[in-house]
This record gives sequence, C-alpha cells and structure tokens, in this order.
Amino acid sequence: MRELGIDILISKSINRTRQILFQPFSFKKWLRLLLIAYLSGAMSCSSGTGGGGGGGSNRRDRKAEAAQEHSTMNNYPFPSIERDFQNENDSPPAGGQLQCVNPLKRSSCVLWPGISFIFLGVGILLAMSLLLLFVWLGARFKFIWFHAIVNNTASIKEPFERYRKEGNSLFKFFLVLICISLGFFGGLIGGVICAGVFSGVFGGGAPWSFLKALFIIVFPILIFISGVIFLAIVNVCVDHFVVTIMALERCMFVAACQKFMLVLKQNKKDFLIYLLVVMALSILTGIIGIIIAVILLIIALIVGFVCFGSLYVLTISLFKAKLFFVILAVFTGIPFAIAILLLFMSIGLPFAVFFRNFSLYFLSSVD
Repeated sequence: MRELGIDILISKSINRTRQILFQPFSFKKWLRLLLIAYLSGAMSCSSGTGGGGGGGSNRRDRKAEAAQEHSTMNNYPFPSIERDFQNENDSPPAGGQLQCVNPLKRSSCVLWPGISFIFLGVGILLAMSLLLLFVWLGARFKFIWFHAIVNNTASIKEPFERYRKEGNSLFKFFLVLICISLGFFGGLIGGVICAGVFSGVFGGGAPWSFLKALFIIVFPILIFISGVIFLAIVNVCVDHFVVTIMALERCMFVAACQKFMLVLKQNKKDFLIYLLVVMALSILTGIIGIIIAVILLIIALIVGFVCFGSLYVLTISLFKAKLFFVILAVFTGIPFAIAILLLFMSIGLPFAVFFRNFSLYFLSSVD
C-alpha cells in the first residue's frame, strides 16, 4: 500500500530536482552529472534501459561501508528506502569472368577478397568490443547515478569503486538480456522471411491474400510491439527499482530481483499506476523537451546570424579582410558550437534527475 499520493511524489521530486541542479548552481557539477547521466543511460525520458551471482562482504565490512555511506549523505531524502532497502577499374567485364592482365593486377585480384574479409572481421570485433565496453560502463554508472541523486553529489571515482561487484553483476544481466533480445528479434525476422518464401509471396510470384498478410505482416508486427513493450517494462523495473535495491542492500542482481518481486507482489496496483504515470510523464517531458530544443535552435540561429553577420560586415564589407574574418569565425565559432552542443545535450538532464527522484520517492512510499 502506497503511503503518499502520486501528486505529492511528483511535487517532492520536482523540489529535489531543483535542489540538486540549481541550489546552488555549479557548472562543474552540472557537467559531471551530465556525463554520469549519459553513461548510465538516464537521458532517455523514462531512464529505463537497462546474472547476478551470489556473494558479498562480511558483516564487519558491511558495517564499515554502511557507516562510510551514512557519513557522506547530506540530508538523505529517502529514509524509508534507506530502511527497506569496398574499384571501378577492376570491375568484371559484362560477358564473363574477372581477367587480370599482368601479375600485379592478378595478385591484387587474389588478395583483395582476403583483405576485405580481414577488415570486415576487424571491424566486427572492434564494434563488439565497443558495445561491451559501453554496456559495462552503463552498468557501473547506473550505481554512480543512484549515488549522485541520493547524496546530491557528482563524484565518480569513489562510487565507481564502491559498487564494483554490483555493477559487474548487473553487466552480466545486460549481456543475457542482449542475447535474448537478439535471439527473439532475429528469430522473428527469420520467421517472417521463411514464411514469405515458403508461401511464394517473396519472389515466388504467388498472390497476396488476407490470411497471408495476417500471418506474414500483422502478427509479426504485433509480436514485435509486444516484445518491445515487455523489454521496456523489464528495463524500467531494473533501472528504477532493482538497481536501487542492489545499491542499498549491497547485494547481487538475483538477490535484488527476488526482493523486488516480493515488493511487487504486495503492491501490484501501485506499480501498475507507477508505470502508467511514468509513461504519461515521459510523453509530457518529451513534448516539453522538443519545444525547448526548437526555442534554443531559434535563439542560436538568431545569435549566430547577428554575431557572425556583423563580423562579416565589419571585416569583409568594410575592411576587405577575408582572411581575418575566417580566422575570427573559426576561433569564435568553435566555442559557440560547443556551447550550443552542451545546451542541447543538457535539455534532458532535469528530466533525468526528476525521474530518478520520482522512482526513489515512490519506492520509499510503498510497504
């Protein structure tokens, strides 16, 4: 049973967001929070992207860590949570095989496919390595994001080390989730292709019918949408609640999931309301973010036109100093572009802070 109404939770989350970001405002803290939010995946509207093994520290270490964490907290705002929880020249002739006239060209014809496969393999390995790196960083930074919101701080190094075991456990879950998602959607696409080929509608010349369209197009689309919704719900639950329990209880993913399921079992109605409210607030904040982005774009265009237009008139039209204009435009344009980029990247930060606070206040208000 939820102790506080949704309106009170929203109000408390707005006040807490204002306190974290603007009371007082610190540009260094803002940049740090922006970095943490992006690396943790919190800049989506609902902050909801996301196996755990057993184990943990002994009781004495737990007490020392709890005392250290308690000493770093400034006016901990969630007391009940703390309590509970590719050549054109080498193209083949039109009538036959690829011909190599001299030995050099012949060797290039032989080596080119092999080199292409090598570069392709290296590219795939590099892409997979980067993917794994960012997934690992995302898992660890989710706990840093939690620590930043709870303690109203922007520290990175200390919580990065503190939640090492929990972050690695969450990283294992993300790997499993990615494999399951790829298998599900890959199998769905493969099923659609096989069904279309066997029915003859894909290159076989067979006519379409209502039943064929239903089984080849409509049903797979519905299954795809259902899978996306399911993954979104899982990610919201993991990001908003399981991560919180892992951080507070200093437990691994499986244990935190078990504890979350106990809470969910007793508060099904409240969690359903939470998901609907988060969905509605995500749509609302998305609209607000688009409006703010359009306003910032218009302001940036006006400011850029006035500044660089006046600079053009002074340096080229009056003094005929084209080179001087280019130099000034480069040295002033780069900082201007960086500032505009930071402004656009920062649009979602208050929303991300709000949603994290909202999830914490909600979890602290349920039994």
